[in-house]
This record gives sequence, C-alpha cells and structure tokens, in this order.
Amino acid sequence: ANKLDISGNYLSQIINEIEGVNFYTYVNNLRIQSFLIKMKLPENKKYTLMSVAHDCGFRNKSTFNRHFKRINGQTPSEYFNTNQEIVERQALSQND
Repeated sequence: ANKLDISGNYLSQIINEIEGVNFYTYVNNLRIQSFLIKMKLPENKKYTLMSVAHDCGFRNKSTFNRHFKRINGQTPSEYFNTNQEIVERQALSQND
C-alpha cells in the first residue's frame, strides 16, 4: 500500500473486489504458490516441508497446513507422497 501511495484499507478493498478473497487469504495463496515452486527445485529437496514453508512466509505449521489443504485438497505430506508416487511411476514407464 505504501509503494502504491494508497491506504491499506483501500488496497484490501481492491483485492476483495478483483480476487474475491480477503487480503490474508490472497497473501497465503501467493505463499502456497511460492512454496510449490520452491519444492520443485532440486536444491530444496534436502529441506523439510516446514522449512520451505517458513521461507515462504508461514510462521506456524497449522496455518500452513490449513491453507495448503484448502487450496490442494490434501495435506502437504499427502500431496507430496501422492505426487512422488506419480513421478516414480512415470520414470519407471519411461525406462521400459
């Protein structure tokens, strides 16, 4: 808001009107997107899910898990276990 030289309330109103969500939901959606991008990077495989989530702005596990599940329909662990199985199956089928 400061960089745009508008009030925080006005910025929140604009986000509500354009995105259809409140400011905190909008920010947490961006954090989850950032988290998913970072988790795809090979250099981040050595970090825990919560470490990467913290790097994306989440300060506690329950908030992170709640927003992640709301967006993806699964907890982070379920999501990555499921997707890891898919990646492994694809790799095996390519080797056949």
